[in-house]
Amino acid sequence: MKTKILRPSDYVQNEWTGGTTSQIFIYPDGASLSERDFYFRISSACIETDKSDFSKFEGYNRFFTPLNSGLELTSNGNAPKKINPLELFHFDGASETSAAGKCIDFNLIYRKSLKANLTVATYSKTEIISYKPFPSSEFLLIYC
Repeated sequence: MKTKILRPSDYVQNEWTGGTTSQIFIYPDGASLSERDFYFRISSACIETDKSDFSKFEGYNRFFTPLNSGLELTSNGNAPKKINPLELFHFDGASETSAAGKCIDFNLIYRKSLKANLTVATYSKTEIISYKPFPSSEFLLIYC
């Protein structure tokens, strides 16, 4: 398995209506968020307004988790759901989704034709981390 280490200086920074976003990784190389020609994209955003609407991604699914503080998410007119830090929220990328609250988040957006999973794991500074990917996995991405 090929290893590649990305640092914050490698991330692509963009502004959006709710704050700023850092594109950590997009596949394949050369794919574009605006063209919607990617298979999957990993990003982290700073939600800096009290209320914000998520961008729609028709044909994609999304995993979302706040990293530093909780917020409330409303998706497709359902009742707001409190999402705590490191709690995962999975939803259809085409849904009307909005957030109430400010946080730094982590996102995985992937084509519906793909199988993807996002897992949150916490470790102490002295633990040795070992992880074995599924045999059919093409990618294992670890965000620290």
